[in-house]
Amino acid sequence: MLHADIKRPGHLLPILALWLLLAMIVATLGCGEAEGELDQPCYDDGSCQADLQCKDGICVEPEGTLGQPCDSDQSCEDDLQCQQGICFPPAGGLDQPCYPNNTCDGDLECQEDFCVSPTEPCSAEEPCEPASIDSFDFQIDDGPTESAQDLEVDEGATLRISWSTSNTTSCTALGDLSEWVGATIDTDGSLDISLGSTGGTVQLSCENSADGSTDETQPFQITVQQSEPLDCTGRRPDHWQKQTDCIYNDDTKDCGDYEDVFVGWPGTPNARQFFLREDHYAAMRFVPPADMSDTFQASISIEEPQFGIASTGTKIFTISKCPGDFDLNAITEEMGTQRCYFRQTMANSSFLFGGLNSPGTFRCKFEPPADGAPLYLNIVYTEDPEGTDPQDLEWSCGGDHRCANRFAISLVLE
Repeated sequence: MLHADIKRPGHLLPILALWLLLAMIVATLGCGEAEGELDQPCYDDGSCQADLQCKDGICVEPEGTLGQPCDSDQSCEDDLQCQQGICFPPAGGLDQPCYPNNTCDGDLECQEDFCVSPTEPCSAEEPCEPASIDSFDFQIDDGPTESAQDLEVDEGATLRISWSTSNTTSCTALGDLSEWVGATIDTDGSLDISLGSTGGTVQLSCENSADGSTDETQPFQITVQQSEPLDCTGRRPDHWQKQTDCIYNDDTKDCGDYEDVFVGWPGTPNARQFFLREDHYAAMRFVPPADMSDTFQASISIEEPQFGIASTGTKIFTISKCPGDFDLNAITEEMGTQRCYFRQTMANSSFLFGGLNSPGTFRCKFEPPADGAPLYLNIVYTEDPEGTDPQDLEWSCGGDHRCANRFAISLVLE
C-alpha cells in the first residue's frame, strides 16, 4: 500500500532539533566575541553591554564621553568640554592642556602645551645654577671646528660661530663684526657669516633671568685678509698678525681701510693717534682715483705721542700692491722706485708720496694701477735693517708691548 512508506511528522522532530543544536554550536565557535560587546554586532541599546550604545548595528561608546565626538559643551558629559569636535577635560587647570589660546588659570604657566605650577624662585636655601657658556667655537669654510680665538682669514670665507650654554634664558651677540652683532640667537646654536672686506670683533654674553647671573666670553678679533691681485706669498711677516684697530681709543676706525683712517683719499689734514701691538702690522687698502693728478704731493709726518701710550719705536712704511708687504726688492721692482720702502732713521721724519711728476727725489711716486687695482700703505715697528727678509723681522719697541706715534698727514694738491 502506498500509505505504508510515509513517515509520520512526529518522527522528524528529533532530527530537526539535532540539526538546530549543531548550527548553534558552529555559530558559537565561529565568533571571536559575543554579541553586545564593544565593536560587536547589536540590535538595539538593550543588546549592548554596560553603557555601550547600539549605533548602525555596532556597540560603541556613548557620544559625549572622554575622547568621543561632540557637537557642543552640552553634548559632553560632566565637566568635559567640546574641543574641535572631541570631548576633553577643560583647558587651563593644573596639568590640563593650554589650548586653545595658550592660557592657564590663576598663576599656572603654560609649558609644553600643559598648565603647570610656576618655577619656584631662587633662594638662599635653593640657589639657582649660574649662567654658563659651555662652548664657543669657530669654523672657517670646511675646516675643523676649534675653540674661539683671534683669526686672520681671507675675504669671502665663511665663518661658522657655534655655542652651547647651560642655565641660561637668553644670549646676546656682542662685538662689531657685521651679521653677528645684534643678531637674534638662541641659548644654543650656530650662525654662518660670509666675511666681506672688513672684519671685526665677536663676543657672546648669556644670562639666567632667574638669578640675574651672566656669563660672557672675551672679545675675539676676526681680521679679514682681502683678496690680492697677485701672488704675495712670503712678502709679509706671516708670524705676525694684521691689526685693524690701530687708532688709540677709537675702535670705530678700520685700519684695514686707508680712507677710513685718513678720511678719504689722499686724506684730510689731521693728526691720528696711531699704535700697534707687539707682533702686529698695519695694511691699509686704498684705490687711487683714475684721474689722480700726477703732480700731487702728500706726506705722513711722525711725531712723539701725546696720549696714553708712552712708548715709541723705529718703523718701516711701504706702499705696495700687496698687503703687509715689507719685501724691499719686490716693492722696488713693482713700484719702479726704492722710495716706496721707507725706514725711519730719526725722530720727526716724514714718509713722502705722490704722483709720478711730483717734486722731490725721496718721494714714493706712483700712478693709479690699471683696472682700479688697490694699493696698500703698510706699517710695522722694528729696528731691523732696511731690506730685512719679512720672515726675519722682529718686533722692537724698547721692551714695551705697544708702540705709538702721532701721524699727521699733510697735502699739497696740484
